Amino acid sequence: MKQSAAVFFLFTFVLCIISCKKVQDDKIPPVISLTGENPVYWFSYCDYEDEGFRVSDDLTDSVDMVFRTDSGSISNADTGKFYITYYATDADSNTASATRKIIKTLFDNSYFKNTEFTAKHAELPLNINAFTSIIHSQLLYDNFVLLKNFHGLGEDFSPVIQFDSAGNLNIDYSLDDITIKGDGTMNCNTSGFLLNYKIKIPAYTDTLRYKATFTRR
Repeated sequence: MKQSAAVFFLFTFVLCIISCKKVQDDKIPPVISLTGENPVYWFSYCDYEDEGFRVSDDLTDSVDMVFRTDSGSISNADTGKFYITYYATDADSNTASATRKIIKTLFDNSYFKNTEFTAKHAELPLNINAFTSIIHSQLLYDNFVLLKNFHGLGEDFSPVIQFDSAGNLNIDYSLDDITIKGDGTMNCNTSGFLLNYKIKIPAYTDTLRYKATFTRR
């Protein structure tokens, strides 16, 4: 019995030495994958929110790694180019990094000039996807934009939205007893805009409430 115990101890000791040596000889750094776009375009009036990253390593679990972020100064009032760098260090001090560029821009009316958006509609409050349509935006003047074929109601149904420099939107339009009213905001990442609106159609006794996310094509 003592001999068996000694053999087991020796085997465990040797295995430990081999395993420890394998870790100490590890020269492969972690792999960092950024989540989301790179570079990212962002409106200057929005506080920046990064989508983060994913990390993996051949020997070290992510919970045992050391992470560090260098984001510099990304102000919600600034325009220009900014950078966020992520660092990950494994148990053997191998370090990897990944950098994302953030380009912050002012929001102006050129954003809507002859641009097509794909609109995915969801009826409130159940958030049930109802349909998807394509609209075309046409800049009228100053801060007024014409939306062609809004809500899939045809080219003749072309409501006008009004916006301000902080990305707030307003819509109030009627045609042939069809009325639409609502408000919304631009997406901070410049991908499109969100509208919450109500449509009153003669064929329906109730006012239809919708939420639509309009994404640039």
